[in-house]
Amino acid sequence: MPTQRFSPSRFKELREAAGLTRTAVGYAAGRSEQSVWLWERGKVTPSLDVLAQVAVLIGCQVDDFLDGGRDA
Repeated sequence: MPTQRFSPSRFKELREAAGLTRTAVGYAAGRSEQSVWLWERGKVTPSLDVLAQVAVLIGCQVDDFLDGGRDA
């Protein structure tokens, strides 16, 4: 079974498709806009708890943020 990894580009794509700013996502997740920027550039990987919060906000599943997610 292949290991799935966080996909910064997929995260950004889903955030933008939902019409959300980095500031809005950061606020909802209790993080800063800079944190979201770091996630989207692959500098830092958000925790599963944070990904779960963002998934609820965007209306997707955590798997959608991973390489090989549902729609990949």
